[in-house]
Amino acid sequence: MILTLLLMMVQEYLEYQRQMALQRMQEQEMEMRRRLEQQKQEQQMRAMQYTYPQVGLAHRTPTHR
Repeated sequence: MILTLLLMMVQEYLEYQRQMALQRMQEQEMEMRRRLEQQKQEQQMRAMQYTYPQVGLAHRTPTHR
């Protein structure tokens, strides 16, 4: 009887540990996806800066008065 109860407690504990490990893995995966998306957006912004540089004073044509 005691051995059966102890075995059940160990099984419950191991199941709890498994659930916690799965939860941590899911959180890490979500964080990795968030970081990858952020990097992708940053790369797109950098690519746009090179493709479409901002027009500044150096790009204006001089006006004659």
